Amino acid sequence: MFHSANRTLIFAGFLTLFLEHCIAPNKFAARVNGDAILNVALDKELETYISQAKTIDPQLDLDAGKIQSLRKEFLEKIIRDRVLLQSARQKGLQVSPDEAEKRLSDLKINFFQSEENLNELLKIQGLTLADYKRTLQETILMEKLIDDFVSTLSLAEDTLKLFFTSHPALFKEKTEYQAKHILIRLKEKNSAREERTALEKIKMILAKAKGGEDFAALARQYSEDGSAPSGGDLGIFQEGDMVPEFDEALRRMQPAEITGPVKTMFGLHLIQLLHKKEPAARPFEEIKDLIRDRYLDYQRQNFINGLIRSSKIQRF
Repeated sequence: MFHSANRTLIFAGFLTLFLEHCIAPNKFAARVNGDAILNVALDKELETYISQAKTIDPQLDLDAGKIQSLRKEFLEKIIRDRVLLQSARQKGLQVSPDEAEKRLSDLKINFFQSEENLNELLKIQGLTLADYKRTLQETILMEKLIDDFVSTLSLAEDTLKLFFTSHPALFKEKTEYQAKHILIRLKEKNSAREERTALEKIKMILAKAKGGEDFAALARQYSEDGSAPSGGDLGIFQEGDMVPEFDEALRRMQPAEITGPVKTMFGLHLIQLLHKKEPAARPFEEIKDLIRDRYLDYQRQNFINGLIRSSKIQRF
């Protein structure tokens, strides 16, 4: 009987390993240093996020491509967190129940505003208070690991000056724009005929604008964007606020210039640049605190990336 039980256990162990390898593409999203990340956990987190997003914006439309892209982002976040938690535990870092309770109390007051609001949110997400406390403990543990690393860094002025001079892109202020636009919308999937019709229409409007007709009046007449009633006015905004294609067109323009058509995910645009303010260089002393903050952010990210690179990660 003893031998029979042993054989059963050994067979069960081999069967478990065999099944894990066979169904890995369906069951596991990834492994981090041998630690499994289950697809069901990844999908639950993604589902919670989408549910929250749709509560904020009921019109939110996420096609299969966007959901798959989000899923990849969430997987990378879970992998990152798993690496950090493993590293923290290897260092012997711990979170006491009192630390977690204090963080929870602070969040109830300063973020959720009441225990009732917290409970309601947890209910919507299908989580228990115990689930949330566990997440908080893990968050504090990751923070401890990163704080432990940061405590080893030098913040001497020479270090910050060297960082400032060797990473100019991190301190370049963004260009400021003021512009108007006219949009002819394109569907996600257009026939060649529909796209040709839209292109002919936007070129006709461009000819009118280049011929001296008032851009704002043309926007009110033809634009299919919400800014049409205000003459296509987009107000004042910064480099990076718009979609990349729109941003790239602005970078090449000079004030009073009209350009287009520019194709983006929204459709075809004509753009009139009204104002462009290039950033001025700022001296070290003026932005010393900013330099310190960005230096720490940079080092934190390098630290995390280093831990990820040194980990054995399998994505299925």
